Amino acid sequence: MTDTERLENGWYADTPTGDNLLRDHFMGFADYMVAAGRAGGYPVLDDDEVGALDGGVPHPFVRAAVLRRPPPDTAAIGDRLNAFFGGDDMYGVFVPACAAPPEGFGLGGHPPFMVRPAGGLLPPSPPGLRIESVHDEAGMADFERGMIAGYPVPELDGAAPGTGFPARLLEVPNIHFWVGYEDGRPVATAGALVHHGLNHVEWISALPEVRGRGYGAAMTWQATLADSSLPAALIASDDGRPVYERMGYLPVVRCTFWMGPGRRD
Repeated sequence: MTDTERLENGWYADTPTGDNLLRDHFMGFADYMVAAGRAGGYPVLDDDEVGALDGGVPHPFVRAAVLRRPPPDTAAIGDRLNAFFGGDDMYGVFVPACAAPPEGFGLGGHPPFMVRPAGGLLPPSPPGLRIESVHDEAGMADFERGMIAGYPVPELDGAAPGTGFPARLLEVPNIHFWVGYEDGRPVATAGALVHHGLNHVEWISALPEVRGRGYGAAMTWQATLADSSLPAALIASDDGRPVYERMGYLPVVRCTFWMGPGRRD
């Protein structure tokens, strides 16, 4: 080995897809942020270090950034993100490492990154649940309603339909949304982005009054098997982790969620 030889560390800008699943997930997640921001007409930040969108709503998943690699300098990335988001409203930052937040940021936790190997058949839906794939504006409106009440995203309550999840998101390549209906009303949601060799599982929600009926697991199966030839990955909560483990998901490593102050100097 020479002094100038570069040893692969899994996080270079030109590291290939498939080198490691954590990188593949965060690269796909960052790409989604940028694509969603552009589809919605929102400001975006897109480079080798970060993918971010500012959806204009003070919720850490609507104003959000995803780091494409562990931050070598947390203070510097904090300054960059504050300059992008500005203002005083909270925003969220997903970090592919256990990293202490920069000064002025809050620590939202260290959620587990989980992976399920490829394969499997879609189980039958529980009684009372009808799952529909979203293809149009009406479906996206139901998806958004389900997310607002079930995730929840109360900051979107009362906002114009499509503020958080516009129908233009359906134009993002390889994106999928599902709504679960009970007696004709949307009660559960799920989504997946098939990208970077993974089913990126997102937006799993169920209304509080229907939890415990297997609806959340049924929705998660839809996203997990969006392309059954590929493994699936997600960032779980500690409360949700047992559900995913029963589905065959394996805990790999813990990531970090920062809450940015969005200050403007």
